[in-house]
Amino acid sequence: MSRTLSFDGQVVASPASMTVTVDGSQIFSGAVGAGAELDTDTTLATTEVAGAPDIESTVAVSIAVTAGIVRIGEVYADIVNGAGLVGNGHRTNILINGVAPEWPGTVTWNGVEYTPKGTAENPDWTGWRFEVSAGETITFTATIDHKNNTNV
Repeated sequence: MSRTLSFDGQVVASPASMTVTVDGSQIFSGAVGAGAELDTDTTLATTEVAGAPDIESTVAVSIAVTAGIVRIGEVYADIVNGAGLVGNGHRTNILINGVAPEWPGTVTWNGVEYTPKGTAENPDWTGWRFEVSAGETITFTATIDHKNNTNV
């Protein structure tokens, strides 16, 4: 069995590159968003992780931006086996350079107001992007279920 992880987001300043580790193993390092317009949703990187179970699992993710500025968005996870099961999950323990993102209350983006789900003590950042510049690192825990296709 294997798990395919797709890291989505936006390139803000190009050229951009990043290094991704999952559970301490580097799974991707290189340029991201090649050919994509700046500030446009794109798949930054996709990689397959071998040996992934088809049950709920938790992985530690670290993304270091090595050039440019990238908005790190959703991580989509597929768990592929003979039955074609597809996984879902959510991100927790999000840190940027070791610091938790500040609970913003309501923010305005492109004229639309957004409020994160959850509470300041227990935020749900599903759908949020985090801007990470060259030399900075975002880390989080992704819990991936095996039943549905959604994002983490």
